[in-house]
Amino acid sequence: MRVLIIKTSSLGDVIHALPAVNLLVKNIPDVKIDWLIKPEFKNMLKYCPNLDEIIFFEGKKFASLLHSFRYTRELVRKIRQKKYDMVIDLQGLMRSAVFAGFADAEIKAGFARPRERLAALFYNKRVDVQFRHAVDRNLDLVRGVLGLELAAEVDMELLKLKKCDEFAVGAEKLLEESPWDREEKLVAIVPGARWESKKFPVEFFVEIMEKLHGRMNVCFMLIGGPDEKKDGEKIEDTAALSNMKIINFIGKSSIGESAELLRIADFILCNDSGPMHIGASMGTPLGAFFGPTRPERTGPYGIQCRVFRNEKCSCIGCLKRECPLTPDVLCHRMDTDKIVKYIIETLNKKD
Repeated sequence: MRVLIIKTSSLGDVIHALPAVNLLVKNIPDVKIDWLIKPEFKNMLKYCPNLDEIIFFEGKKFASLLHSFRYTRELVRKIRQKKYDMVIDLQGLMRSAVFAGFADAEIKAGFARPRERLAALFYNKRVDVQFRHAVDRNLDLVRGVLGLELAAEVDMELLKLKKCDEFAVGAEKLLEESPWDREEKLVAIVPGARWESKKFPVEFFVEIMEKLHGRMNVCFMLIGGPDEKKDGEKIEDTAALSNMKIINFIGKSSIGESAELLRIADFILCNDSGPMHIGASMGTPLGAFFGPTRPERTGPYGIQCRVFRNEKCSCIGCLKRECPLTPDVLCHRMDTDKIVKYIIETLNKKD
């Protein structure tokens, strides 16, 4: 059987889709998976089981109405040539549903209540799922397509990303060339996020790092993309005054290498971001800071994950990309002592 998965973005969304694909492969062992995705996220499909072909969805080709029409027609033609047995749209947008609807496939499946309601018109199999965490929704969609009963508890094995040897070699090399002593606890710090309102201040991270440094033998590893270089340098400069050991991999490791570095870490401290979802899927203990977004829908998924948020903030979960109260963002105010206590307790359990 050949199946096309449609989940074009974002990094976190792709990670949320992988457990559903794992469930598909578990029930159809010989299935071949093709995936429609934006080029910038292709490396994460190294973690996709039974992957046969990647089809690129290039968003920049929708710059104008004419280009959009031509590119859509070209992509639809390519998808129809594959003659899929099944197409599953996990994106739930009109733009993604079009490719499912025009595919030459017996089953064209999607959510009965997708993010854009009209998208459901393009499916011939609509699965009604509850509005809960994205991982659960994707799993329920695949269960509905396969005719499986809803599970009371999630099989945790479906959530874990298996080690990618290609990326692991690069990650190990980076660590071997770093000053990290294997006797030290390795704490990953991920200061970036796509929304400004999601980004807790660099000073907030440094305050926690300083308190940990004073109480444990720890090495800090900075993870992030090129856009976070300034944040990484600021953390380095500030932390240098406290004589902390820091390895700065921001902008120096690929997405895949960063994923395996997060697997190796003893703990991850991060904002609501793509690397947060990667770290959670690696099974690494993790603490994530939340403010404008809602962890019950898009938070880190796993038993070793902890969300920190200021519940006393009246505008918590506002879903605003930029806080109108900047620079005094109320949801960024939290007691760092409680966070440090949790991290230390978690790290001590690993001994």
